Amino acid sequence: MATNQPLSFFIGGKTTELTKERLAIQAALAEYSRYGWLQENSTNTRPEAAHRVHLEEIANCDVYIGLFWLRYEPYMIEEFEFARKHQKPCLLYEKHVNVDQRSPELTAFLKRINQIDNAGDISVCRFEVFEQITEAVQKDIMRLLLTRFRESRQQPPPQPTLNSTTASAKNKGMAIGTNYGNINQYNYAPADATSPRLMEHHP
Repeated sequence: MATNQPLSFFIGGKTTELTKERLAIQAALAEYSRYGWLQENSTNTRPEAAHRVHLEEIANCDVYIGLFWLRYEPYMIEEFEFARKHQKPCLLYEKHVNVDQRSPELTAFLKRINQIDNAGDISVCRFEVFEQITEAVQKDIMRLLLTRFRESRQQPPPQPTLNSTTASAKNKGMAIGTNYGNINQYNYAPADATSPRLMEHHP
């Protein structure tokens, strides 16, 4: 992919679940003028052909976004593993509602993801209502871009000047920063009963 092209995304998961969440993600990405690849784009083709198209889209995309909830299909996991094989950042959203009805296969998959010691570029976010998706995706994409930008910088540390050294000694100031490394699991929880909580998953 050319470096002057917008970021491209593949949105995976079971296509018959989480329709509102998919639309919310599209809206969030549209605000950044990005591309959003959706599995639904290929539903008019034969299943085998659609699957090949999806894998090709994943290989060509910049970021894999996965949605999980209750239902499980083998292709969902295969697409995720394919994205990891091609070293794509993976943003996973698990809808944490009625999880007692979740398929055992999907439960086992999500548990395995959360137990990975070296998660690398895998982010897992739980949400409950689709309104939370927009904020979550925008924050995750910005965090990912900032992390990649900072990792790619090859600048030497700034050399202190006489003035800055004097000022530092005089003021004894302290700078506090936040370092975003590889992302792990987090939750979007409401501050009160009226505040929605963002949680997403792969059906």
